[in-house]
Amino acid sequence: MIRRSIIALVTVFTALGAPLAAEAEPAADELLAAERAFSARSATIGFVAAMAEVLADDAVILQDGSPPIVGKEAVIASRLAGELPPAAKARLTWEPMAAHVSALRDLGYTYGIYTFSYVAKDTTAKESKGTYATIWRRDVSGAWKVVLDTGTEGLEPPQPK
Repeated sequence: MIRRSIIALVTVFTALGAPLAAEAEPAADELLAAERAFSARSATIGFVAAMAEVLADDAVILQDGSPPIVGKEAVIASRLAGELPPAAKARLTWEPMAAHVSALRDLGYTYGIYTFSYVAKDTTAKESKGTYATIWRRDVSGAWKVVLDTGTEGLEPPQPK
């Protein structure tokens, strides 16, 4: 379901005149830098705190097993309610594979692979990987803010041959 939502969003985004124009390439590099900085902040101060810094007030989070979470306050509250293990025992980082920015350079999206490392209740170290897609919009100050984020679990690590 989420995969179809992502495909539909990217299709609409492209259909509305968002092809990457040559002059938008520096903006795509800037968006990649913003995404990487977000991941670095997540590793340093924790995912919830980093997310609070980059979410737009009207942000939407799509995740398996949940209706859309709408609004920055609702997203932060849902994360603080225990969906993620405590920050001291969990680390969420990601690496964007690509960024595309609209010709107006005010809307863009990134996608890539995330890694979630945590200590389980039985004290064993665990790690899961998955894919994500994030839609970003510039705010009035020109900063990139997350307006929609979604991810899919289950990216299996390569098996030894």
